[in-house]
Amino acid sequence: MQEEGDFSSVLAQPGQGVGALRSPTPRPLHPIKMDEARVEPEPVLRSEGRNGMEGERIAKDRLSWRSLEVKNRDIRLMILMLHQKFMTLDQIHSSCYSGVSLQMPRMRLRKLTHFGMIKARRVYTEARQIYLLAKAGYAYLEDLGHSMELGYLPEIDLRVFEHDKAVTDLRLALQAAGIETWKSERELRRDRPGSRVPDAIFDLDGLSVALEFENADKGAERYRKIFLDHLDHPTAAHVLYVLR
Repeated sequence: MQEEGDFSSVLAQPGQGVGALRSPTPRPLHPIKMDEARVEPEPVLRSEGRNGMEGERIAKDRLSWRSLEVKNRDIRLMILMLHQKFMTLDQIHSSCYSGVSLQMPRMRLRKLTHFGMIKARRVYTEARQIYLLAKAGYAYLEDLGHSMELGYLPEIDLRVFEHDKAVTDLRLALQAAGIETWKSERELRRDRPGSRVPDAIFDLDGLSVALEFENADKGAERYRKIFLDHLDHPTAAHVLYVLR
């Protein structure tokens, strides 16, 4: 049964593993050629860390999950996680579930986590869990040709957590303003290993702009070096420097 507000999907048949992919029904959110995953995990009888009616509801949901339909919106989300390293619930809501209640992405994330496509982590500065791509999710994107050889990131780097979260916020704000072309830091590092790269490069009215975000002031000389480094990038003509 298709979720309210969701888009095309392909029904997964019980009793099969990831593979045997078929083309999705029309109107995808991302140029995707295939859209199906089939996973059969062991039933989970209770939810750790939850009490009362909420824990019982989660346990009941999990017992009813026999297979997973990977929807185009799920793939769009996993691609975002791959490029941005991780995402908060609010970022997931605004980027992939705009216009619906927060409960819908929360329920979907629970199911994707249960089937091993994404995973949830606790960060001490955050009230809610943080979500990142799991190994099965990365393998699924690889099968679809959407991994872009970026590599699997098993955990969140807490040293740059606040910085990376802010860069994702900037990306979503720029996209809301109509900017769609975005090359992530992970893509830039893949293309220029060992070189200093900006946090992203995006197109603004035909101009290529390097984005640099900093949590703290690093001084005029530091800024000058960063600007020169980024302008030395073969595709960057301008630099947008954002200081918290």
